[in-house]
Amino acid sequence: MYRLGETKASNVLQLPLGKLGNLRTLMASPDLNWMAHVHRTRGGVWDLEKNERVFHIRSFQNAY
Repeated sequence: MYRLGETKASNVLQLPLGKLGNLRTLMASPDLNWMAHVHRTRGGVWDLEKNERVFHIRSFQNAY
């Protein structure tokens, strides 16, 4: 993650290895502790601090 106008990364995280595929929606929490991503038919919610998926859910189209 980079702040606008800066060239040094402000935050770095490593996603689990594996193909994410074609994303329909991707959303991260403001504190970067949670991430939701959705493909065509399935999605997931990840706890990025623990590096684990906490929900495996059906597809949705928007996140906030």
